[in-house]
Amino acid sequence: MFKILSSLTLLLTLNIPSQLAIATEPNSFLRVVKTATKGQSNQMHPINISLANGYGVTLSFLPSNQIITKAWLDNPSFVVIDGDGCLKGLPGSVNCSNQSPGAKVLHLKRISDLKIPGLPSTNTSLLTVVTTGPDGGGIYLYRINKATKPDSLVFEMVPPAPSKPLVSSPLITQLERGIQVASTHKNIEDWKNLKPKLRRVIIYLQQGQSLSDSIHRSEVSWDVIGQMLELGDNQ
Repeated sequence: MFKILSSLTLLLTLNIPSQLAIATEPNSFLRVVKTATKGQSNQMHPINISLANGYGVTLSFLPSNQIITKAWLDNPSFVVIDGDGCLKGLPGSVNCSNQSPGAKVLHLKRISDLKIPGLPSTNTSLLTVVTTGPDGGGIYLYRINKATKPDSLVFEMVPPAPSKPLVSSPLITQLERGIQVASTHKNIEDWKNLKPKLRRVIIYLQQGQSLSDSIHRSEVSWDVIGQMLELGDNQ
């Protein structure tokens, strides 16, 4: 029993690093979007852009390691695009043969509606952006909507945070052993509902959260944790 109390005391005093999270004040003029990895798109739906008269919208890939190589605009009757580099098919990019194609920033601007033969009049347009990079780049879809005021002026495309390695410790191992032993017992009350909660404790601990937070989030009592540690210590 002394070993159990010592283990609990040690875990409480250890400063296990919690998951890092960067909190920023909300800014209606800046929206941060995670970029794709390994040549895939991480989008379930197009990113909505509200484009209003007198307000341009900027798409910035500067924080990422990706370069824009192509941009397709399905309905150019009310939108014009410019870039900070050479993109084939865009105005100002006529000398692509003399330089490496690619851009890091796109700028969208609302114009008065144009009547283009054969193009139906709509209030939206789909922008497809193709990028390349060390991980293969990605494809990004933006739904451009006519609006009276913009929601955001800058869409900053940033790389996703790297996944953190799982934390391991002797106490986590001991707790896992205790859960395995308890699974073979038939006299633990409400084990069917208790076991998933104990597994969540393990997961939270492996993610770097403290024992106290892990127990609280999993809705498990300290007595139960002590019982599992005792079972695991006897193995």
